[in-house]
Amino acid sequence: MKYIPYYEPKGLYHQFIGDLTGQELIKIAEKIHISETFSRLEYVISDYLEITSIEMTEDEAEHLAGIDAISTKYANPKLCVAVVATDQILLQLAEIYSKTAAELRPAYDTKTFSSVEEARAWLKSKELL
Repeated sequence: MKYIPYYEPKGLYHQFIGDLTGQELIKIAEKIHISETFSRLEYVISDYLEITSIEMTEDEAEHLAGIDAISTKYANPKLCVAVVATDQILLQLAEIYSKTAAELRPAYDTKTFSSVEEARAWLKSKELL
């Protein structure tokens, strides 16, 4: 898997390319949460359009949602997350992620889109771009 993070003035756009595993996603999330910039991020766009395969269990999706929801609750409560994906398996995992995150922290604002343009339009409507 190739991971390309782009820090923008108010947020993080990161792109995932190739074969991806749940453990890789969890490790990246953990690194972001402990970074100096995490508390200043207003949004994250996670772009999975170039993923060729994903090996992730429902438990891993729930675990990722848990660490994201808890980290944002204490370190960055204003953070919005846009997931960009079209792969059916990834969309199912994103649904599990969103449901789990909402159960743990109802104020956690996350939404899934089929294009980066749609994600950016959503963030712009929230006056984050």
